[in-house]
Amino acid sequence: AVELSEVSPALLIGDGARLYATEITAAAPQHTQLGLQPSGPALGSIAADALRRLAAGEEAPVASVQPIYLRDHDAATPRAV
Repeated sequence: AVELSEVSPALLIGDGARLYATEITAAAPQHTQLGLQPSGPALGSIAADALRRLAAGEEAPVASVQPIYLRDHDAATPRAV
């Protein structure tokens, strides 16, 4: 498992970053957190920024993007029948 305190500064988004903002800031203050929900307009804004950067000749650091999940996804949790 990856500890957020051991990760280089990153941009944290999503429900986990919002719900655990206080704990994350205390344990790993090097990260930037956004109250961004992955909504259509927000994702469109991110895509527009990526297109602008590509048009300006910036190299996309796609290989450096790694999701760090704060909890298992719902499908991994067995449910009582």
